[in-house]
Amino acid sequence: MARTDRPGSRSQVFRSAVDSWYYIVTFGAPLLVIVIAYLEAGFRSFGEALVVLGVVLIAALIPLWLLLSTRYTVQGDELRVRSGPVSKTIAISGIRSVEPSRSILSAPALSLKRLKVAYDGGQVLVSPADRDGFIRAIGFGPEGRA
Repeated sequence: MARTDRPGSRSQVFRSAVDSWYYIVTFGAPLLVIVIAYLEAGFRSFGEALVVLGVVLIAALIPLWLLLSTRYTVQGDELRVRSGPVSKTIAISGIRSVEPSRSILSAPALSLKRLKVAYDGGQVLVSPADRDGFIRAIGFGPEGRA
């Protein structure tokens, strides 16, 4: 995509798009673990049930944290990518290209409909729900839309 003039320099926040598979994994996996634990071992005591439930809840909190925190903020001359404990700041002037990707590599993206943002020193996969708005916000034109 070709670089264009960026509209205004106000802060813009783009939430990650979220695929349905993410919800299934986030909420279905913990329930499946509880069911399997019960069917295989049963719960001999209330304490055992609480331990299993506690472990499952802790494991479920991580994907929930990612769901609530994954966002891309364009502010001034920076793109800030945040997902759970991971935060990355990229100089917008260093962004070289933006192109569509369906990579399954680990990324701060909750959808497989992603954009590969190549910048000086690396690349990052993002999945903004408003792809066109995100592309405009970082200064890439509509002639190269993903």
